[in-house]
Amino acid sequence: MAQPVFPPVPQAVPRLRETAGIQAARILDSCGDRDCLEDLQVFFPAREQEIVNSGAAVSARYAEAVRADSKIEPQSFRPGYYNVDITYYFLIHFSVSLTAGAPAEVAGHAYHQKRYTLFGGESGIKTFISSDTGKGAAAAPVSVVQVSDPVALSAVITERAPAYSEAPDNIPAQAAGYFADIGLPTPDTVKKTVLATIGLFSVVSLTRDSALLMPVYDYALPERYCPSTRADPGEIFNRIGFPFERFYPENINRRR
Repeated sequence: MAQPVFPPVPQAVPRLRETAGIQAARILDSCGDRDCLEDLQVFFPAREQEIVNSGAAVSARYAEAVRADSKIEPQSFRPGYYNVDITYYFLIHFSVSLTAGAPAEVAGHAYHQKRYTLFGGESGIKTFISSDTGKGAAAAPVSVVQVSDPVALSAVITERAPAYSEAPDNIPAQAAGYFADIGLPTPDTVKKTVLATIGLFSVVSLTRDSALLMPVYDYALPERYCPSTRADPGEIFNRIGFPFERFYPENINRRR
């Protein structure tokens, strides 16, 4: 898989205007990632599952990233390193071609799990903040996940597969509030399933609060690519450049 080329950090140091003492989340490690997520099973509300059951073909219109839950676990064999397990939740919109009548628009949830390994350092302190009513924060670093809305690449409609998940409550209703007032279908009413392929850009970081005296020159971009075990994420998605402008203000001039 071709890896994206990240823009080099400018060598010229801008003129320093001032220094300031700040309490900030210092980025200890970060990486940028691009994934082609193939054949994600999509879960539909009961009303829209009926439309899918009657569908002859489906096309993906667009996708939204609605939530990302992360869990951090220290690596016992590598002090200072952490496994960051992230579950991404998506709301994907489709156009379903019916055997009779005009195409129908439907939307459903999908999710994907991935693990990263990042350096988060070691600390033996606890931080107490007045707004936390005296509860001390643990010494573990904090994970920050930035996600651009996915690129909807393709979708297929199939007869219900033997591997179909019968636990659609894995997709939390509060992720987008989409299922809250509609309801999920019962497994016996799911006659057809939709498998979607989407492209995802993300930046994952580990941070720790630190008291710093520092000048501020520019925004921090990841300088390396997240290793992936996937052999072929898709030629079409590989041709898309990393959308740095979606993660940082437009006035950043990194490419000179």
